[in-house]
Amino acid sequence: MAGISHDIRTPLTRIRLATEMMSPEDSYLAEGIISDTEECNEIISQFMDYLKPVNTQSFEPLSLNDIASDIVSSEGGYEIKIDFDPMARIKDIEGSPIAIKRAITNLVVNAVRYGNGWVKVTTGMTVDNKLAWVTVEDNGPGIEPDQISRLFEPFTRGDTARGSEGTGLGLAIVKRIISQHHGSVSISNRSEGGLKAQVSFPAVKNGKNMLPRT
Repeated sequence: MAGISHDIRTPLTRIRLATEMMSPEDSYLAEGIISDTEECNEIISQFMDYLKPVNTQSFEPLSLNDIASDIVSSEGGYEIKIDFDPMARIKDIEGSPIAIKRAITNLVVNAVRYGNGWVKVTTGMTVDNKLAWVTVEDNGPGIEPDQISRLFEPFTRGDTARGSEGTGLGLAIVKRIISQHHGSVSISNRSEGGLKAQVSFPAVKNGKNMLPRT
């Protein structure tokens, strides 16, 4: 899969370059072709992210408050309001900043897509201070209880697997990244409607408590 995904990108790049050289009269065609090639590249990226092993040697102390704040800022905006409720003091976790951010971003993007205009991101610690966590909640349609366990299966698609359109790898990537960091992820229906996703990671032992950025 990795080899094929890499090979496909070569002709896609040629198509993109050729399209950009089309005459202005054909710009309406060029825009469609460029959009299609970008979509194909995104699908390939999904495959590569799922297959990519995590490099534990690159792990570093991370603040979930910082990561969540960055994601809320980048994914929210004028038309999309994301409530953010960080815990004032939270211990660091250890991991790959790029991978952790990708996993949580996937959950936030999924919530924004189906959240009916309301999304909330919260951070916190377990009572014993051994785990740091992030929750992503929305006010969307939720999902049938018997389908929840299938959400993290690779290539799960369709209306019964909310948020798994396209390659069907979005939530599978989340599960894989979290597992590689010795964490856990769960999804449940909210009593108020919509879904609640929670990811938890082991806190750094004897780690420094970090204040959220302002």
